[in-house]
Amino acid sequence: MKLFTVLTNLILSGFMATALAPAQVWAAQPSVAAAAKPANTVQVTELDLYDNKRQRPVKITLWYPAQASCKDASICLAERTKLNKAVVFSHGAMGAAKGYSWIGKMFAAQGYVTVGVNHYGESWIYGPEHVNPAAALQFWERPVDISFVLDQLSTNQQSVPSATTAPSKPSQRIFNREIAWDHIIAVGHSSGGATVLTMAGSKLAFADAATYCATAAAAPDRSCHYLKFQTEANTKGYNPAQNFFDARIQSVIALDPALGHATTAQSLQAMTIPVLVIGSSQNDFLPYERHAGFYAATIPAAESLVFAAGEGHFVYLDRCKHQYQAMGVALCTDRPGIDRTLVHQKAGAAMLKFIQG
Repeated sequence: MKLFTVLTNLILSGFMATALAPAQVWAAQPSVAAAAKPANTVQVTELDLYDNKRQRPVKITLWYPAQASCKDASICLAERTKLNKAVVFSHGAMGAAKGYSWIGKMFAAQGYVTVGVNHYGESWIYGPEHVNPAAALQFWERPVDISFVLDQLSTNQQSVPSATTAPSKPSQRIFNREIAWDHIIAVGHSSGGATVLTMAGSKLAFADAATYCATAAAAPDRSCHYLKFQTEANTKGYNPAQNFFDARIQSVIALDPALGHATTAQSLQAMTIPVLVIGSSQNDFLPYERHAGFYAATIPAAESLVFAAGEGHFVYLDRCKHQYQAMGVALCTDRPGIDRTLVHQKAGAAMLKFIQG
């Protein structure tokens, strides 16, 4: 089954969330039930942003420690919220932040505001009519999405849309407490892992990926199938000299990161911030040695956690029950003997130790 068909079916299935309303700038989506929860619980809220410069919607999913109420803010952070840093998360190709709720809830339970960025064109959260597999190779949009989100959250102001004939309405604070958006723990899975690594200084050379994917050694590397969209992607504004580095990214956690075959060793060797690479050595999608293993071995002082008992590439997604696949690999069904919950517990413990160390 072709990837686009699989993804469209995923969007239309009951497993995926219903498409949200058309994007508005800073339109919060809190629920009445969530607002009624007791203090210090983890809540999830969605905000719709819009990058006017790129004419691009950016939906974000926020997990955070919440209190029951507050004044003059859309999101009420609990007193125990860590204000000196925050977490940003980037999903894998054609995914959504909601597919990794275990990560958002885990960090929020520890007091971190966690921002899941949904990348337009790839993410099913925008609706099936906006999904384009070629967007997976328009990689340069991803880190810019994250930098844009950090810029917007740093203002802590929520613009209230109003009719053009009506006077402008006053802005409202997003959060009731001020967060240091210049100290970010960046987390990502697959393409999301590669995304946050580029923001820490890694550089891409897609020509190297094309050369590698033409060899017999690349046969088990399913990421090479995306290269058929390279021609279309190149017409969408790709600039090979573009620098995605963002000094606000202070540490990186990359879960089975992709694009190892397109990342220059020289750029990884120059990386200085703390990095944790978590990967699956018996991979069913991205060969470990060419992707996660390459990052772990090349980045100086990188820490790593390797799952070597048959855990696959999609074991880092939330537990799920549907039967859909990506390029022939099941998203929800793990190999016999693999307990996805246990993998999440081990990976989660490593991530928390890393950021608290």
